[in-house]
Amino acid sequence: MHPKILFLDIDGVLNSEQSAIYHHERHMANGGFHKWAVDGACPIAASNLRSLIKEFPDLRIVVSSTWRYGQTVKQLRETLWTYAKLPRYTIIDKTPSFKEGPRGDEIAAWLKENPTKKFVILDDDSDMSVVQDHLVWTSWREGLMRKHVITIMNMFAEPWRFGQGVDLFEAKNEGLVDHSIQVVNDDEVITTYWGKGNPEGEFTQHLEAWALVKTLEREKPRLWKVFVKAGGTP
Repeated sequence: MHPKILFLDIDGVLNSEQSAIYHHERHMANGGFHKWAVDGACPIAASNLRSLIKEFPDLRIVVSSTWRYGQTVKQLRETLWTYAKLPRYTIIDKTPSFKEGPRGDEIAAWLKENPTKKFVILDDDSDMSVVQDHLVWTSWREGLMRKHVITIMNMFAEPWRFGQGVDLFEAKNEGLVDHSIQVVNDDEVITTYWGKGNPEGEFTQHLEAWALVKTLEREKPRLWKVFVKAGGTP
């Protein structure tokens, strides 16, 4: 079973009309003239994709763009590192190429050979056939925006996480959180859990009990008196 997979288009995702204008202006400012100058990916789009990779360390990329034509996976790693500074290790494969049919059929064929629990398609085309529900559609005019990253984060989000460095208010606004729980020991917050819906696992669907069990698992035998502070939406 593969980890989280992102099927990546490039034109209209990592570059756009917006980035072409940006690169053109840079060339003009430096005394050159290139109507559609391409010095690399759109800096905002590339940064947005790198932020998604940072958010999900187990995310891996399968290139579905026409850029895969004539390039090996190894070559694509170097191309996307040079073009958008995407970490080489994230590029694991490319989809097969069919002479006819929608791009979605090529993605479906890859998935048949590589079972994947969670996957998202990032593309400015909409010909995704049987995998249409997994498409996050971008526009050639502006490419990958923050709003698309938030959508993907919601599609990939683990039901529950823990950590003290989470801006719960912001996470709630972005749709990533609808509840938070604090586990407390002698008035000291040991762990804050946050997420959406009910946590996965074999324990209980009562969030407070689940958080208590998970904390004892992580902290024992150091803790002997632990309780859960009243949770609620952040």
